[in-house]
Amino acid sequence: MEYLKKILSLVLIFTQLVMLIGVMPARAENPVAPNYVCGQDLNSNGYLGDEGEYQSCKTATINHSAPADTFCLPGYSMQPSGRCARFSYAPINNQCPQGTYIQNGRCLKEEYLAAQAYCPSGTVKVGNVCQSYSYTPASQVCPSGSYVQNGRCITASQIEPVQGCISPYTYNPYNPPELGCRYLVPQSNKNCGLVPASQRPPGYTFSQGFELGAEKGCLYQKPVDNICSQGVMSSGMCVFNTDKGPVSLVCPSGSVVENGQCKKTTVSDLNYLCNVGTFTNGQCKVTSDAGPVSLVCPPLYIIENGQCVLTSISDTQYKCNQGGLNGTQCKWNTSENYCPIGVDNACLNNNGGAGCSSNKCIDITQNKPVDEGNVDGSMLVDDGKKNEDGVCMDQLFIFSGRGQDCKLAGIDTAYKNCCKSEGKVFTDGAGAMGTVSTAASTVSKVYGAAQEAYTYYTVAMQATGDAAVASSMAAQGFGNAMIVAFDPTSLAISIAIYFAMQYLMKACDQTSMETAMQAGSGYCHEVGTYCKKKIPLLGCVQKATSYCCFNSKLARIIHEQGRPQLKNFNGWGDAGSPQCRGFSPDEFQALDFSKIDLSEYVEDMVKKATDEIQSNVNQITQDFYEKTN
Repeated sequence: MEYLKKILSLVLIFTQLVMLIGVMPARAENPVAPNYVCGQDLNSNGYLGDEGEYQSCKTATINHSAPADTFCLPGYSMQPSGRCARFSYAPINNQCPQGTYIQNGRCLKEEYLAAQAYCPSGTVKVGNVCQSYSYTPASQVCPSGSYVQNGRCITASQIEPVQGCISPYTYNPYNPPELGCRYLVPQSNKNCGLVPASQRPPGYTFSQGFELGAEKGCLYQKPVDNICSQGVMSSGMCVFNTDKGPVSLVCPSGSVVENGQCKKTTVSDLNYLCNVGTFTNGQCKVTSDAGPVSLVCPPLYIIENGQCVLTSISDTQYKCNQGGLNGTQCKWNTSENYCPIGVDNACLNNNGGAGCSSNKCIDITQNKPVDEGNVDGSMLVDDGKKNEDGVCMDQLFIFSGRGQDCKLAGIDTAYKNCCKSEGKVFTDGAGAMGTVSTAASTVSKVYGAAQEAYTYYTVAMQATGDAAVASSMAAQGFGNAMIVAFDPTSLAISIAIYFAMQYLMKACDQTSMETAMQAGSGYCHEVGTYCKKKIPLLGCVQKATSYCCFNSKLARIIHEQGRPQLKNFNGWGDAGSPQCRGFSPDEFQALDFSKIDLSEYVEDMVKKATDEIQSNVNQITQDFYEKTN
């Protein structure tokens, strides 16, 4: 066997060398960004654990370029044209006549003439200045206590009014003031209601029939009136005005009264006019051309601003504050993480980065994946207090189970369903297989042996490509590892080999393998599906199905049909925290077993007994045949 393994290893190494030599290297893909992941719910089922929905982010190299900064060598300066120049200066040779100066290669002469003085429009010349006048209305002022009215100063006075009556009423001093004014309409019958409205006096407050001596008729009365002998009534007083004379005219400072208005005089300087030349310092400056200069500058110099200038040109220099210089451009690269799910390759190939995918990259060192749920495979153990006779003094549970789970297709299972049953592995013996710990130990040994078998299988497939040869190698490796550790009476070895290999090729862990084997054998009750692993800011990336698993199918049947009979059990808990405890003695005694259907368990027992009888008959026949031959 060791010799065959060495041959397979050599074949595998040779195959790899041929592939390295014969295959041209492909263009390297962008590297994976460590600790950064992303996801997208492609099928809109609220789960990111389906194949192709969760990947590691990759790092793209982003090419940047920008114009380089320009500068000049020492002694040179940058010109508006973008060139570097250095200027040298030399004195100009003055060959112009005395009293002239040089400008643009010409000899110029300046003369000064007297300017003509004048005043602008709207002003008049008064001496050596210009004056203008403005008029504004004068302010009218009256003595204190008076006011202005039509150019006169008026003082308001007041006196108390006298009491009396206004016609047609007459004053009756014998009546109280509120009835002091009277008016009698003659009438023979003294009925005031028959007096026409046109004959009734205005403002009366009281009327009655009246007869006194010769007077007979309707008497109208009202309160006495306050009568002003002069002025008009205002607030109970007689108010009248007194003329105090004409108003006084007042002008602001700087103005004088003239013809009833305020006259203001404004003084300004004289203006000067030059018929020739320009006005400078009160004179007319006249510039005349006296001809060209005889000699301007030394060789290679030119005149600029009245001096000789020599210009030297240097190449423009370039520098980069970031990146490296390439011609006149600065170029540098940066790295940017992007999500390969939903990426726009055209954008990525065109120097794009994270913006080429709408899915954001999540740093799992900062947003650590959270393992949710409380399913750890633990169960109640026999650790209570006991007396000297070994009798349990604490709570006793019958048919206890344990919470287990298996992972559905997700990131931890290479997107394979580790809950899928590959066949019935465990079978009840005389009512029970033993203990759950015994089953777990058995599965652990199968898992370890299957790992070695999978190694054989992988090497053989890569070397030969023949699945039959690879399977044969895997079976032999599995069998070698199981010679001592395996009890074939409790586990079907042919099914176990196939089962373990299937789960290893799915990248399933031992817990999922154990749970699926027990669930497929009918030992477990499914509680539900929950999120096993969630990444903050991203979502659920691994789901699992939780179970309550028992040490026999019988225990599972009794729990499924017995729990609904008891009030102490509130279902099976939730998917993330299944409740798998056993029955207390009182609860177990309260069960009505007549309502529990054990037909599923009885069918298994009958089949097992039939198979054992047939096996015994075959063995007896074989023994007899061997003894007689």
